[in-house]
Amino acid sequence: MAEKKDILVLEDNEDLRELYKIVLNEAGYNTHCARNTEEAWGYLKSKKIDLMILDIMLLGKMGHVFLFKLREMAEYCDLPVIVATVLKDIGDSLESLEHTSYLVKPFSKEALLDEITKMLH
Repeated sequence: MAEKKDILVLEDNEDLRELYKIVLNEAGYNTHCARNTEEAWGYLKSKKIDLMILDIMLLGKMGHVFLFKLREMAEYCDLPVIVATVLKDIGDSLESLEHTSYLVKPFSKEALLDEITKMLH
């Protein structure tokens, strides 16, 4: 049996964090949830994270800052990141970032799981 992949969800909305956890756990992933960037850094430093789901509007622009800082660090520059956003035109600002995709909220469970599968393979 294949080893379960670890997914880190960085989302400041508690209800959405719980929803992600339910969907991802049911799909067979180990799910870790962080409500802020400090918690996310703690998970990244203590666990092998295979993919991250990032709320780009985290506390205003904090998601953007976090993502660009992550991409500058050698140990995380290849970490697959799915950006969850309500911004329909965000694709242009993420185009230059490798290993990064995005989903516009609201999105379906199927769309999320399809994107995860694509990013992990």
